[in-house]
Amino acid sequence: MPSADPSRCVATLLEQLTRRLDCAHEIALVTRGQLARAATEDIDASIARLETVAQEFKLLVEEYDRLPLGAGDHDPRVAEARRALDRAVANIARSSAISGGLLERLILVSRRRLELLDSAVEGTYKSNGRSAEFDARGLRLKERV
Repeated sequence: MPSADPSRCVATLLEQLTRRLDCAHEIALVTRGQLARAATEDIDASIARLETVAQEFKLLVEEYDRLPLGAGDHDPRVAEARRALDRAVANIARSSAISGGLLERLILVSRRRLELLDSAVEGTYKSNGRSAEFDARGLRLKERV
């Protein structure tokens, strides 16, 4: 950073880090919709954008690490920038948990559909003359009282 004021440098870097996290959060929201629609080309484009944002974030963190320890600790601009960064981190963590759950569910549904197709293609009996086994993995038993 060209500025000689360490507090200003810290605040600026924290604001830029926050913008990158907000951008990653927006990309995650868009990608979540693309996953549900199975828009593979759009997903690939979003992944490329996310990789770019991650590289920018990494460079900013390296720049932040070069600043002297404790720079701007008592500056209100730095304190506000840190609070904004904390909020951005919380938002992206929450979004990541939701996206991870959606992806896990999509994978589970896809596997079950493939298993159904396999059983339909194989038929009732296997080539050795035995009946096809029903795969009970993932099923839940309900207790009736």
